[in-house]
Amino acid sequence: MVRPMSFRKNEPGGLRENRGRRKAWVRASSLLAALCVVTLQFLPGPPKTNPPVVPERTIEANLPVPAPVSSLLHRVCANCHSNETRWPWYARIAPVSWAIANDVNSARRVMNLSEWSSGPGANRTKAISWLTMACADVEADLMPLPRYRLLHPEARLTDQEKEMLCEWTRTAIAGLADQGRGGAAASAPRTPRGE
Repeated sequence: MVRPMSFRKNEPGGLRENRGRRKAWVRASSLLAALCVVTLQFLPGPPKTNPPVVPERTIEANLPVPAPVSSLLHRVCANCHSNETRWPWYARIAPVSWAIANDVNSARRVMNLSEWSSGPGANRTKAISWLTMACADVEADLMPLPRYRLLHPEARLTDQEKEMLCEWTRTAIAGLADQGRGGAAASAPRTPRGE
């Protein structure tokens, strides 16, 4: 038979006894959660690497990128979309480290500014589509990812910065299209890092 709960402090099953059970349950749950977090630190996660950057493969070496746009790309995009990731301190704590490493590795597979000539830049049509998508994603506030912007306020773009990036992508797309038609842009020298 179930005994009804008493609201008198000192009776069996009363408030004082229930508080003690609740405290014991909270302590045990907290200890178990802490033990799980500590155990996770010993499990291998995805690799957190920064492969070497070969200057001839970067986007700046393969497309004319003005200095302000290059600065913007490095401030806002390069932390995930290049081989120059700055791994924060919390990227060493599992399971957060796994999520960050997966995000960076996924971003590098999609578009790596350090490997532009062997990625999207290897094919003019692909490069045009990636530049178009980069502008569309920035205008729609899909990039940088909202969760990234939360922890990295420097990655938040102003409307003027979005317009500057999109204007550059339109210019780069026009240059790539001219190259495909054998236009004047095909013979124009490429300027690394916007110099």
